[in-house]
Amino acid sequence: MRMYINGKMVDSEVYALNISIRQYNDRLSFDVNEDTGDYCIFMDMPSPEPRVPVLGFGNKVPSIDEARKKLYLSDTQVHGMKIYDQILKSQEDFKKEKQYVASQRTGDAAERITSELFRKGGVR
Repeated sequence: MRMYINGKMVDSEVYALNISIRQYNDRLSFDVNEDTGDYCIFMDMPSPEPRVPVLGFGNKVPSIDEARKKLYLSDTQVHGMKIYDQILKSQEDFKKEKQYVASQRTGDAAERITSELFRKGGVR
């Protein structure tokens, strides 16, 4: 069902989702991102700044439970240190993987050089 609210037509599920998101945090709202056409949770910024999209849901309206769960899990005020720790661990894992790959490639190159030197009789 569509409703006319604050000068624009809104689906009733979008309206209900917006109310639920506002109950979670009154600086947040749920609406369509006019730039992308995606459904997003927006954060109101101090005037005169425009509101900012903080979570996207693509072109499908999520259920209230889905949206609130995604919002809760990404809430940096609630989970800030946990999210920060996950980012650090991810960066460490990435660095370790890159170091491992570089080490493997260095070893492979050394083996090829040694093999070529032996083949040409340059190493005794």
